[in-house]
Amino acid sequence: MRHGRPLGRLGWILGVLSLGACAGLTQQQSDRMKEAQEIANETTKLYGVPHVSVFNYDRLSPNAAAGYAGHQSWILLSRSALDETTFAPVLAHELGHATLRHDYDVELRVARPTMADYWKARQQRELDANARAVEIMVRVMKKKEPEALLMLATYFADANTSRGGLPIGLPAAHMHPCDQLQDLTTRFPGDWSREVTCEKATGTRPLFPYSGTDRELGLE
Repeated sequence: MRHGRPLGRLGWILGVLSLGACAGLTQQQSDRMKEAQEIANETTKLYGVPHVSVFNYDRLSPNAAAGYAGHQSWILLSRSALDETTFAPVLAHELGHATLRHDYDVELRVARPTMADYWKARQQRELDANARAVEIMVRVMKKKEPEALLMLATYFADANTSRGGLPIGLPAAHMHPCDQLQDLTTRFPGDWSREVTCEKATGTRPLFPYSGTDRELGLE
């Protein structure tokens, strides 16, 4: 989603997205899309980053509720992202990418970068976007910090439950939901985390941080 496209192709996709922003949505979902754009406008202005346009798009990966197309400055939200419990954390996470300027692929500042280095850097971006999401929910969506943390943590816990605790069906560069939750509790320590539990399936290998050689990790 971060790769450039010919202008003709870009125009065609924009037309499809514009139609999809209205077609087939309930009134409540349409209102939620308008709210999403208003939040995006306020967020980009607050952080001094370029404007992003928010579209409804249901042809994302089956495992992704939303996506950030940095080259086009688009945020794409599936219908599932418009639900009451997912809207704020999912939109805030994508706005986290936008405000952290994750417009282009990662740059590895090491002498001999490996695929393990690359994927670790990609995963780190996702963790940073989670932390920024909490900040956006507080500064723009006017949530109290414990409430924002609990909303994001509950999203991770639900994602884990839906996968039976297994690291399956994860969007590209995303860690196991429990690992994401652990990172969140490390960055934002406090009693809020006692309200959420997240247990991996027995024997599940941690997906982050990477350790070992590319060959050992199956990346060669």
